[in-house]
Amino acid sequence: MLIAKSDEAHWRLSLQFERREVQKTYFAILEGNPTLDGDMIDQPLAAHPAIKERHCVPGFPTRQMLFKDAVTLYEVQERFVGFSTVHMWPKTGRTHQLRVHMSAIGHPMLGDTLYGGHLMSERDITQEESASTEPVISHQSLHAFQIEFKHPITEKPMKLEAPISPLIQNITNMIRKYRSCS
Repeated sequence: MLIAKSDEAHWRLSLQFERREVQKTYFAILEGNPTLDGDMIDQPLAAHPAIKERHCVPGFPTRQMLFKDAVTLYEVQERFVGFSTVHMWPKTGRTHQLRVHMSAIGHPMLGDTLYGGHLMSERDITQEESASTEPVISHQSLHAFQIEFKHPITEKPMKLEAPISPLIQNITNMIRKYRSCS
């Protein structure tokens, strides 16, 4: 979401990231419903020992694996039958951190087949025979929603938001309509 216009701005922004002064907020659609309305997941991550593209939390049969600290805060926004939407705030910036952490608590992101999520069709969500059987999304339902930082030159607090993509918003609306808990 950020692009520096000069070398000075770049190194000042980089320093904010390094010092963990930048607050990032993500939106996701999860499969199932976390037990808690919000929590902190403090589980270190390492590269998966057998699958190059994956990362994992402790508990896999391990050879000498280098685990690094990883902390994610999450808060459930809405609960539905079989799904929930959440906001997440990574406190560390590990590769695939949010995806691994949500999967580790038993609630992978919709469409995240690398970490246990499923490709679902409109028929799967709506349970209507006439609905399409094509997957509604072919990737994880994760969206970088908001970022807060200090302007690298003026040091004025900044908050930028990116509207949720139409695809993820349409899926959320479909789930809201057909999978309401009430």
